[in-house]
Amino acid sequence: MRAKRCDNNGIAPLKTNGCLYSDSQSKADILNHQFSSFFTRENTTDIPVLPGASYPSMSDIVVEPYGVEKLLSKVKPSKASGPDAILCRVLKETAHEIAPIIADHRQHGSADLL
Repeated sequence: MRAKRCDNNGIAPLKTNGCLYSDSQSKADILNHQFSSFFTRENTTDIPVLPGASYPSMSDIVVEPYGVEKLLSKVKPSKASGPDAILCRVLKETAHEIAPIIADHRQHGSADLL
């Protein structure tokens, strides 16, 4: 019976600066202040510039149909579909047919197909 009992008392009153607070807003503010005190706020107005050459730009990524087909053929059909709402089973079963289309679409810099 004890395991079935569920008490929901919330957060006990909190004390800060010598005062005890029991209202939800004050407790939320106290906990938020405590949480944020663990993070450092850095001064980003004076970031130094390092001497030397800057890094070169990355070359274009080439997406080959074979790679796309290989990835699609390994999709688990029992998994849930992604944000595109395409069933994983459909992606896996049509991997050979749709891989060239996806690869070509990626080559032209447009990512809205997937």
